Amino acid sequence: MLRPYIVNSNNIPFDPSYVELGKGFVWKSIHTQRLRDTRLVENRSYLEPHKYYIDVRNFCARNKNSTSFPVNQIVKAFNSDVFFNPFKPLPSIGGQPAIHGIEPNEKDFLWYLGKRVGHTGIFGATRVGKTRLAELIIAHDIRAGARHLRKKNGNIGNVVLIFDPKGDGELFRRVVLECIKSGRLDELYTINLGFPDASYSYNPIGDYQTVTEVAGRSTNQLADGGNSAAFKEFSWRFVNINAQALEFIGEEVSFELLSHYISYTEELLEKYLRKKSQSGDEFWSEQVDEYINELDKAKVMRSSRNERTLAIIEYAKDELQKDSDAILKGLVSALEYDKTYYDKLVASLQPFLDKMTTGKFRELLSPKSNKKRFRWKDVIARRGVVYFGLDALTDPVVAGAFASSAISDLISLTGAIYKSNSVTDEPDFLNGQRVPILGHFDEFNELVTGDEIIQMLNKSGGAELMAHLYTQTMRDIEAKIGDTAKAAQIVGNLQNVIMMRVREVSTAKLLTEQVPMVEVSSKTDVGGTKDDGSLTQFQTDNSDRTTTKEVPMIEDSDIIGLPVGQAFMLNDGGTLTKLRFPMIEDDDEIQLPSKIDALVSTMQENYRTGENWSRHG
Repeated sequence: MLRPYIVNSNNIPFDPSYVELGKGFVWKSIHTQRLRDTRLVENRSYLEPHKYYIDVRNFCARNKNSTSFPVNQIVKAFNSDVFFNPFKPLPSIGGQPAIHGIEPNEKDFLWYLGKRVGHTGIFGATRVGKTRLAELIIAHDIRAGARHLRKKNGNIGNVVLIFDPKGDGELFRRVVLECIKSGRLDELYTINLGFPDASYSYNPIGDYQTVTEVAGRSTNQLADGGNSAAFKEFSWRFVNINAQALEFIGEEVSFELLSHYISYTEELLEKYLRKKSQSGDEFWSEQVDEYINELDKAKVMRSSRNERTLAIIEYAKDELQKDSDAILKGLVSALEYDKTYYDKLVASLQPFLDKMTTGKFRELLSPKSNKKRFRWKDVIARRGVVYFGLDALTDPVVAGAFASSAISDLISLTGAIYKSNSVTDEPDFLNGQRVPILGHFDEFNELVTGDEIIQMLNKSGGAELMAHLYTQTMRDIEAKIGDTAKAAQIVGNLQNVIMMRVREVSTAKLLTEQVPMVEVSSKTDVGGTKDDGSLTQFQTDNSDRTTTKEVPMIEDSDIIGLPVGQAFMLNDGGTLTKLRFPMIEDDDEIQLPSKIDALVSTMQENYRTGENWSRHG
């Protein structure tokens, strides 16, 4: 019988070299044999609770609210968690306990940092413990970068990233508690789309290595199937032109400015020309007036643009005769479209930009000088802990687009790290070492909107980014990305697979098809008699025949039958480990800062999880 598995938060180690992932054992052919033996008819009694146990638990359930003596005392005694109580309630974890119970000598499983470099996929159905497992790993990661450990034995700290689409209050609370215990609270960056007032401001398209990245981040979420592909290409082109022009005139690119100038490109053209010509206000006005006076009035009447815009376009064309300027040419070409036709071309882009610049999102995503600002470069330099609460239950489109832009921004920076070893002002960048970036992407399938995830998995490992992707099924990834080959490419980049209970066979096969076949034995009773024809004599023959056959090391049904809070893990070049994970328990009351405490309470009210597998049922 597996006892409740709880780890006290005070016992989580401050060690950058490993995560104490839980208890388990390396699965071998003997375990396959034992599991098959437990399913034989003659061994059924070892798996099923005794009838007396069932009767006692039913009695306690029926009388749990009884106030009469001695019934209430009997119920209390049977519910007590003491070693001499054979009728204590078991954790409500379901599944097949024998999958773990076949090995009596489980040991602590230490997951070393060097084994995590190749990225990790954590698969499991809803309510089987993925987020609570994420809590456990994140707690270790935050402590691994604790301030008091830095500069000891070559430890340079780390960066921890958490992308939480649901807005799980318990997960956020754990992040804050671990930051307090690790001396990293002032290094915590919180960006919560559901609570913009309590967030750092962040412009996900404001920093880039090349300006063309802005267009990619701004249009990744647009549909690109069928006829939509052409409109996405138009949107990309117009955003790219606007971004280059904004960079030239010295204004920071943001969703707010893009939304404005995509609709009023003539204003951007005017600013661009004034910057290019270095014209003062009075001289510029005179120039524009001259061009207005030279306009063909019939052309003005036919055009969907006003006469000032037409005059500026003519001025720009004259400038193009002197200098072939690609940005200027792009702005002019955008304005030469009929206004109605142009609006149709960007019809798929504008609603998205409107969402990103409406209400509180406007202040959050268009940083002002009077608010704390989030930038990836600063996060890495300060060894930050970053929590993204995406509020995907409220608006999945905005959540996905924001996550896509943020991840693309991070990928851009990791590319710079890979090339130069540093993006910070640290003089020797700690003898050439790169700061580990430990990324946790809960409900990962909600974050997949384009190729940025594939780029992250393919290219960011060299910058010490270690991604942990939590999702329910393989089909979820395929459905969101819309391409089976790309979904397979994502899975192909995962060097570690942690498979909790899943309900879809194709997801289970991600693990079962990678383990070898093993030989198991079975016994068959063979018996017979021989009669020689006499009335008094005959011969009998009884024997046990042992045969062997090859079977998969584990079956799909073994994964589907896992108890909550347990998993198979495939890592280290194909080693299969059976694991069970603990729940974290706090016995010390740490007071959270008042604003954070209020935020945690609100998040807990908005989203609650039933993942408490270690508790008694």
